[in-house]
Amino acid sequence: GRRTLVMGGMKAFQEARVDDSIKMFDQAAEVGYPRALLWQRGLSLYYADRFKDGAVQFRKDVEMNPSDTEESIWAMLCEARLDGFDAARKNMLVVGRDSRPVMRTVYSLFRG
Repeated sequence: GRRTLVMGGMKAFQEARVDDSIKMFDQAAEVGYPRALLWQRGLSLYYADRFKDGAVQFRKDVEMNPSDTEESIWAMLCEARLDGFDAARKNMLVVGRDSRPVMRTVYSLFRG
C-alpha cells in the first residue's frame, strides 16, 4: 500500500538509490498518499539535482504545515541552487515559531 511505498522510498534513499526512491514516492502519491506531505521526496529530488521540483515539493509541504522549519530551509536550498543564495534568501518561506530552540537558531541563520 501507500505506506509500504513511502517506507520503500525511504529505504531506497538511505541506500543511495535516489531515482528509485523518487519513483516509489511518486507511486505512493498515485495511490493516494498526500503528495504535499512527501517531504522525503523533496530530499530525493534535491539529491537528484531536480532543484525546481524539490522547491515545489518543500513549498507544498509548508502550505500543509506552516511551522515546518526544515522544509522552509530545504526549499530555500533548492532555490539557491537555481537562483543564487541571496535571491533564495529573499524568497525564503516564513514559518511559524518552531518549538525546538536549535531549529529556531538554524532558521534564523538561513533567514539572515
